[in-house]
Amino acid sequence: MGTPTRDEECPIRRPGLASVFGPILIALLLLLALLGGGLACADQQRPAASTDRAADGPEGYPRLSVDVVRVVDGDTILVRLPNGATERVRYIGIDTPESVRPEQPVEPYGPEAANRNRELLRNAEVELEFDVQERDRYGRLLAYVFADGTFVNRRLVEEGLALAITYAPNVRNQQKLLDAQRRARREALGIWSPG
Repeated sequence: MGTPTRDEECPIRRPGLASVFGPILIALLLLLALLGGGLACADQQRPAASTDRAADGPEGYPRLSVDVVRVVDGDTILVRLPNGATERVRYIGIDTPESVRPEQPVEPYGPEAANRNRELLRNAEVELEFDVQERDRYGRLLAYVFADGTFVNRRLVEEGLALAITYAPNVRNQQKLLDAQRRARREALGIWSPG
């Protein structure tokens, strides 16, 4: 078999651009989709300028000092940022039973979670710490909340008043929250108590 002439069809085909760059393009799009949740759109206001941030927390992540305007429920608060803006903040990594949603009944331990959240934040210096994704699909800020240095998200899970939940890409404290949940469950606290 010799070299094919122009009139013969060559059995070996060179890959086209689509077959070479297609997998690369797909990988790049997937990477952008994974990282995209943490990128702010140009028209979205960032919660605060870097000069408004508090000192870094013990693990080196920057924290933002805020004033609590109102505790909405066990995992949501309304805060005033240093720039004067008011924002609704949803706690990262936890979910508490419902206590205020009009279309849902009050769930067991919902009022207890909201009251405990209120107690932890009352008269405390409150700081927010952000993860990869800054806002959820409802436009709420997503944060880990600290009151006088206490990691409130974890405390609510430790006391059996919240479930540890994970929504990528915000997973930095996932292991701490899951460990706290295992302890609460083992000790049958709050939502883990029998009956």
